[in-house]
Amino acid sequence: MRKIGLYFLLFVPAWLCLNCSRNNNDQRNIEFPSEQKEIKDRTTGVTIRQLTNYKGHSHHFYFTNPGWFDGGQKLLFSSDRNNRTNLFSIDLRNNSLKQLTNLEPVPLPREVEFFRACKNPVKEEAYFWHDLELIALDLESLHQSTIFKLD
Repeated sequence: MRKIGLYFLLFVPAWLCLNCSRNNNDQRNIEFPSEQKEIKDRTTGVTIRQLTNYKGHSHHFYFTNPGWFDGGQKLLFSSDRNNRTNLFSIDLRNNSLKQLTNLEPVPLPREVEFFRACKNPVKEEAYFWHDLELIALDLESLHQSTIFKLD
C-alpha cells in the first residue's frame, strides 16, 4: 500500500521568531523555527504533516493558484502574525519559515489580501494586492514593485 503524505497549514507563537528586532522596520527575511509535526491518521495510517502551528490564521493561496516555487521545494502562504497579514514561505527541505513581506495594515474595507495571490509560473515572482496596489514580489531578492494602482 502506497502512503500519501498530506500537508496542511495551521497555527506558532510569534515570540518564537528568530533574528527578530523590535526596532527593525524592515521585517522581511525573518526566519522562524520549524513548526512542523507529523501525526498518523488512526483510521487509514496515513502520515499527515502539519507545516505550521501558529495561533492565528495561516493559509495557502486559493486552490487554483499554486504557491510552489524554488523547484517545488518551497510553498508560499500568508499568516496573521504580530497583528498584520504578511506573505511567508516554508522550505520543505528543512521546514524553516521565512517572512517575505512587511506590509502595513490598511483601513477597512480594503485589506492586505493574499487569497487571490498567485505565483508566476515562468519566474520566481508572486503577485498580490495591498490596499489599491497590485504588487510584484521577487521571491529571490524580496524586492517589491507596484505594477498597477487603482484610482
